[in-house]
Amino acid sequence: MIKQRRIQLTALVNNAGTPLERQRANEISAERLKSIFAVNFYGAFRCAQEAIRNMQAGKVSGAIINISSISTKNGGRRNHLDYAAMKAAVETMTVGMALEYAKSGLRINAVSPGTTATDLSAELVGPALRKVKKQIPLGRLAEPGEIAEAVIWLISPKASYVTGTVLTVAGGR
Repeated sequence: MIKQRRIQLTALVNNAGTPLERQRANEISAERLKSIFAVNFYGAFRCAQEAIRNMQAGKVSGAIINISSISTKNGGRRNHLDYAAMKAAVETMTVGMALEYAKSGLRINAVSPGTTATDLSAELVGPALRKVKKQIPLGRLAEPGEIAEAVIWLISPKASYVTGTVLTVAGGR
């Protein structure tokens, strides 16, 4: 008989998002909203909830980092209101959970990345890319590693006094 061993979780990076075709608010269907809610908020909530249960069961301090988006600051500019609204809900969840579990030794924060050089931003070429770069004070897209470094810092003991924070990593936006 194989004895199962419980894995003790000490950190969760909660990165959920679903790329969808951009639509204006009056074109967004109920089905689309349900789909975005299921992935971007409900999925993130349930993962955080399970991580909290695991960390508390093991009586360990831990860190949860939820990934949000700079789109929460601009209302989903360019027809992405539904995505931005769900990421704003993730930020609210982050602060609420951080307040609830701080005394338990859990630190819960979010990282809000700006436009990052990934497969999702690969559609930005020529004039569209130049326009996006003009909107970013540092004048360029983030590299994935720059976002990862912010996440790593929040997980680390160097951020031991940080909870309930949304860290914007967006080149000055």
